[in-house]
Amino acid sequence: MLHYQVIENGKENVVFLHGFLEDSTMWNGLTTDLPFRIILIDLPGHGKSKPINSSEITLFEFAESVTKIIEKECQSTSFSIVGHSLGGYVALELLKQERVKPEKTILFHSHPWADSEAKKAERLKVVDVIKTNKKMFLNVAIPHLFYKPELYSSEISHLISSAMEMDSFSIAATTLAMRNRGEYLEVLEKNKEEICVIQGEKDNLIPFHKMKNLYKKIKFKGYFLEGVGHMSHIESPKEIVRIFKQELKS
Repeated sequence: MLHYQVIENGKENVVFLHGFLEDSTMWNGLTTDLPFRIILIDLPGHGKSKPINSSEITLFEFAESVTKIIEKECQSTSFSIVGHSLGGYVALELLKQERVKPEKTILFHSHPWADSEAKKAERLKVVDVIKTNKKMFLNVAIPHLFYKPELYSSEISHLISSAMEMDSFSIAATTLAMRNRGEYLEVLEKNKEEICVIQGEKDNLIPFHKMKNLYKKIKFKGYFLEGVGHMSHIESPKEIVRIFKQELKS
C-alpha cells in the first residue's frame, strides 16, 4: 500500500498525484486554499512510500496501487484527479483501465504521447547517470523544470534535497516505467469531455505548439499559461488555485 494522507477541507474528493522526483508535499502551497476532500498520494518509490524493488515495474502497477486507495477512500462516492507530469501518466492509465472512473481529470503539465525513440535513448542515459552520480543528475534535471530557475533557488534547493532522499534504484525503475509506457491519445480522445489540460508556454519538457495543435484537433478543455515552465504550482500558484477551484467544483 502506498503512503497517503487525507485533508478534510470539503466534501468533494480530489486525488492529487505528484510528478517524477517529487512527492505529495509538492501540493502543500495549494492545499489550504482548496475547498475539497484532498487525497495526497506518494507514488511508488517516492516520498514515504516503499522503495521500488523491481526494475520491471510498469505504470499499470502504479495505477493499480492508486486504484486501491481510491476504492478505499472514495468507495461509492465520486472523485476527481489531478496528475502532475508522471502523475498525469498514471491518471491516463487509470482512465485506460476503467476500474475507477473520475468525474474530472486534470493533466497538469502532462501529456498523452509515448516517448519518441530519441527520448527513450535519453531515458537509458539517465538510468546510467543515476547509478553513478544521482546528485549530478538532480542538479541538472530539477532547475530545467522552471522557466526562470534563477528566481526559485530556494525552492529548487528544497526539491533537490528531497529527491536526494529517493534511492537510486527507485529513480531508475521509474525512469524505465515512463520509457516503456504506451500511447494515451485514444484514452484522451475518448474522455475529452472530462479532461482538462494545464500547459506552460515555457515548459521545457512538453512542446507548447504540439499541445496547442492537439488541443485544436481533439478540443478538450485547456489552459495555456504564459511565462510558465513545468512547475506552475510554484511559478504561478494563485492562478493554479483559481483553475483548480473552477474545474474541480461539481
